[in-house]
Amino acid sequence: MALGDPVFVSTTNYLAVQGTAFFTATAETGVSIEGLNRDTSSKKKEVFNMAGGYTAAEVYFDFVANLSVNAIVNGVTGLAVAQPSVVYSFANDLSIGTNKNGVSAGGYYVQTVGISHQAEDLRMITVSAQQRQNIA
Repeated sequence: MALGDPVFVSTTNYLAVQGTAFFTATAETGVSIEGLNRDTSSKKKEVFNMAGGYTAAEVYFDFVANLSVNAIVNGVTGLAVAQPSVVYSFANDLSIGTNKNGVSAGGYYVQTVGISHQAEDLRMITVSAQQRQNIA
């Protein structure tokens, strides 16, 4: 940290837990996460029964999780130096359960990175990453 850089002060590792709900920032290497969204989806193919004239089945495949992170930069390693096409291992990815909402394995590949630093504000980073099943 250089002279004049803002200092983030907190009484408890800036993670407050009330039951199972998380509030305020969450620690991640190089940043403090303020917002985190994880959406899972897949492609779908409908199987049409021409003899019966109706859709008989649906096939779901190519499962993917998209992660979007808004964070305060507080370091020079980890997520703070993320770059597109590089795999990143998140400590906090919002997934629930062992199947992780349909995408349970594979690395997060950074898609986009945005840095913002305005007068009288903290340096912020926005990162979007994509996880595909079993692509390490």
